[in-house]
Amino acid sequence: MTITGKTDVGRVRSSNQDAFAYTEFGGGNFCAVVCDGMGGHVGGSVASETAIAAFQKQISIADEASLKERNIETMLESSVKRANEAVFSRSIVEPSLKGMGTTIVTVFSYEGSDYVAHVGDSRAYFFDGECIVRLTKDHSVVQEMIDKGEITEEDAKSHPYKHVITRVLGVDPEVSVEVSAIDLTSPGRLLLCSDGLSNMITDHELEEFLRLDVDISELCELLVAAANERGGSDNITVVVAEI
Repeated sequence: MTITGKTDVGRVRSSNQDAFAYTEFGGGNFCAVVCDGMGGHVGGSVASETAIAAFQKQISIADEASLKERNIETMLESSVKRANEAVFSRSIVEPSLKGMGTTIVTVFSYEGSDYVAHVGDSRAYFFDGECIVRLTKDHSVVQEMIDKGEITEEDAKSHPYKHVITRVLGVDPEVSVEVSAIDLTSPGRLLLCSDGLSNMITDHELEEFLRLDVDISELCELLVAAANERGGSDNITVVVAEI
């Protein structure tokens, strides 16, 4: 297993409010996380960086016994909630950061037990060599409209509310975290990304990129370049793992 990532400010924004991190535990075990901050020029980047730091700290203190007992789902949920508390607490202490928040998407893989957790519209995908599967469902207004049959996926791309998310990390003292078991046992490529990529590149196009016979460092470069070529209207962050 190999893993790498890249973040880019894009072609419109003056600052990068995205953040990412990944940790390899040996034996093919790893954790990867992407955050997309919001809250103004300063607040967004503070929110994403604070969330990443708090999340990683919580993950790092998870003892090996709890992992072997397969309590990963609970551990992952509590780690995301700890990140929420850290962002919210900092916004209370520093009035200039009031209202800041961030999305989060994370994948944790340990000894064949794989989970994805997320809040907001940052996404995770898995390409098994044949087709791409989206592992997350956006917490957004347009996704709710799609689920109700009010609009199509195609309509959502140009909908005026496409950037409105229904869950965010750090705005309230409590947050609902969606955690799901996934299967990463097949050889393939895992992709985590902010909406700066997914709003610019369709799922079908992402599949074609993940199919390319290039190393994952070059793949990250190609994905970011493609989003920028489409206008780069937002910060762009990708993390790719070769499973």
